[in-house]
Amino acid sequence: MGMRRGEILGLTWDSINFEEQELSITKQLVLTTKGPIFKEPKTKGSVRINPIPNSVFKLLLELQEYQKSLKEKVMVNEHNLVICKDNGCNYNPSSLTSSLKRTLKKIKFIRDAIP
Repeated sequence: MGMRRGEILGLTWDSINFEEQELSITKQLVLTTKGPIFKEPKTKGSVRINPIPNSVFKLLLELQEYQKSLKEKVMVNEHNLVICKDNGCNYNPSSLTSSLKRTLKKIKFIRDAIP
């Protein structure tokens, strides 16, 4: 099952059950004039648990290690976000596609496909 961009940006590391390889989708990130906030997903049916394919699970582990290495240097990530900038700040939901490409490129998921 797919995810809306706010749901993707609202993922926190505690949304992931590493033992069961499952992802709990319980919130979305929304930008307001006062900054980012977490809200419930768009509909009640949007709250769900999705299995994580092995290939994606491995990438999440790599991303988590990458973020841990940044936390030792520059990252704050006060919201414990899975998809965030190197300093821990959230991405703007309207620019998710380019943000996601940058994140995937950092973990070498997309090698030469992105200029």
